[in-house]
Amino acid sequence: MISDFADVGMTPLTNENSGLNSLKENIIIPSVYVRKLQEQEEKGRIVLTLARKKHYEDLPTFSGHSSDDTERFLKSIKVITTSDRINDDSERLQIVRGKLTHSAGRWFDDDQQVIKTWD
Repeated sequence: MISDFADVGMTPLTNENSGLNSLKENIIIPSVYVRKLQEQEEKGRIVLTLARKKHYEDLPTFSGHSSDDTERFLKSIKVITTSDRINDDSERLQIVRGKLTHSAGRWFDDDQQVIKTWD
């Protein structure tokens, strides 16, 4: 039955491919609308990524120099990743790496195989 819809440009929109978890049953809609929904979802992800990137640009950098405020740097990372509900260590470490410069960045790169968790 579902293959019949593909022949006329219709796509079954199921809970799995729609992102709409509240649906109790499948809905049949034209394929063009499914593509538009998918394009809008992708655009939304891109906008969110750009907004996060801009948000992280405001974080201080850390070079490892003695004049750097280590506590301020670590606290700012913790505050922003907590407020953004980032619990994944790998994502948090990517953010940190993006803000490390000079000797701190080289240290992180050299020990990247060892550094796996935020703690």
